[in-house]
Amino acid sequence: MELNNLKKLISNVKLSVENFWSKLNITSSDIIRFVSCFGIGFLIGLFLKRYIKYFILFLLCAVLLLAVLQYFNIININYEQIKLLLGFSKTATIESIIQTVLVDIREHSIAIACGILGCLLGFKLG
Repeated sequence: MELNNLKKLISNVKLSVENFWSKLNITSSDIIRFVSCFGIGFLIGLFLKRYIKYFILFLLCAVLLLAVLQYFNIININYEQIKLLLGFSKTATIESIIQTVLVDIREHSIAIACGILGCLLGFKLG
């Protein structure tokens, strides 16, 4: 008798959760994407907690090295090609790039929030 009641309770909870997600227009693939973003953010937070000083040092050295090499005309950084590589047009300005990034952030705000939350939690627990 109790096993039957437990099955009814589980099915009622499952039905109410499915109704809640359907009201918000969230599918199971969206939930998987959000959980994946949280997990990736958590791993990034763990990585940053342990290796942030090396990461910042590497990033600073790489930027300084590229700036010095470009200053002495040893290399030439083609910013138009970088824009094309990132998916922008050659004539894109900083304002249009920022606007595009903000639109993408608004479209994927829940996934970004899950990633940031995961990163913060990973950083705190790492």
